[in-house]
Amino acid sequence: MSERELFMGCLGIDPVLKYTKDLIPVCDLSVGVDGTEGHTNWKKVTVWGKQAEDCSMYLKKGSHVFV
Repeated sequence: MSERELFMGCLGIDPVLKYTKDLIPVCDLSVGVDGTEGHTNWKKVTVWGKQAEDCSMYLKKGSHVFV
């Protein structure tokens, strides 16, 4: 299981919505988080189900998100 953490950042690209072969929505997000010395750390986030569809509908590049 992957490590779980909380973070805040901005989307670097528009959300990418896809569907599995069983028609389950999956949305990929790329979130930029402030790192050390002014560098941006990019976190890949995957959202499933209704929340995935909501992310693709309401978020866009530059949106602030809390994960």
